[in-house]
Parts: sequence; C-alpha cells; structure tokens
Amino acid sequence: MASISNWLSDLDFYGFLSTLETNDWFAYVFPFLIIYTVIFAALKNVKLFEDKKSAKVIIALVFSLFAIAFPISNESYCGIYGGGHAINGDCSIGDLMMSLFPGVTAFSIGILALYLVAAMLGVDLMKILGDDEKDQKTIRLILGAVGLLVVIYYFARGFGWDGFGGTGGGISEFFTDPLLYILIVFGLFIFYIGKDD
Repeated sequence: MASISNWLSDLDFYGFLSTLETNDWFAYVFPFLIIYTVIFAALKNVKLFEDKKSAKVIIALVFSLFAIAFPISNESYCGIYGGGHAINGDCSIGDLMMSLFPGVTAFSIGILALYLVAAMLGVDLMKILGDDEKDQKTIRLILGAVGLLVVIYYFARGFGWDGFGGTGGGISEFFTDPLLYILIVFGLFIFYIGKDD
C-alpha cells in the first residue's frame, strides 16, 4: 500500500499545470468559471431576477460563453502570453487574464516581501510614512497610484498594447491605442469611487 508521502514524491505539479495550459484550461475553462461566478453573484443584486435562479444561471452562462469566445481586441499578439484564443485568433478575455494576473500578482508579492523584510528587521514602515496623517495619506496615494499604473500596464498588455513608440501612426494611432481607453475607464472608475456622496 502506497503512503501519502510516496504519492506526494511522485506528484509532478509542473506537469499537471503544463497539461492544463496545453489543453487551454487557462484560456477557456478558468476564465469561464471566473466570469460565470462574477456575473451570477452580480445578478443576485438585481431585483428583477431576485427569485429566478434559472434565469440567473442562463444569463451568467451566456455572458460567460460570449466573453471567452469572442475577441476583446483585434490584435494577433496578446500581450505577455502571445497568440490569441478567441474564435478568429484575436485576443480573448483568457489572454487578458493570462497577461494581467501574473504581473499584478508578482508586483503584490514584491510589496508583501518588502513588508516582511522590514518587519524582520524591526522597521515600522508606517513610521517611515511619517507621523502626520496628512503625510501618510499623500504617500499612500502615491503608492496607490504606482500600483494602479502597474495594473493598467498589464491590463493594456493583455489588450495587445506593445509599449510606447508604436509604428509612428501619429494622431490616428493615438485614438486607436487601447491604452487610451483603458486609462479613461480607470480614470472614470477612480473618479466615481472617490467622489463624495
């Protein structure tokens, strides 16, 4: 009889993840599950569908299938990951997630590591921010802005944005650049959550 330790020593976690990636689970299945869950949870707050679970299931299912099947960008290069997984080969929501999540997660882990090292050295990072609450608020806003820029960068990369410079298309390229619209959406979002009620 095999023990758990023998089973764990034979476990090939990298092979498992590689099989999932090869079979496009990260491009279709996992994005489908995330989108389905978010849409289904959001529909719980819509009074029209309050007691209609079957309607919520169908709507979440249709939204999720549309989201993973059709392109979100007409780029053939989908940021960090590469090729597109939408029906016509363009960038899909799965490609966006594969570009966004690892980069933002790595940035977050870097911040966590900074806090852990400071704690091990006995440094209180809050005192570095200053004793004055106004100074702390300013530094937190700056750090939040840097974090937001990291999210916007990886979000834009997921939409096929390739960095500054482009092909030199001038003003017409500026208005077709997905980064412009991403910045507008994030700006409106920040304005909305920051305004006083």
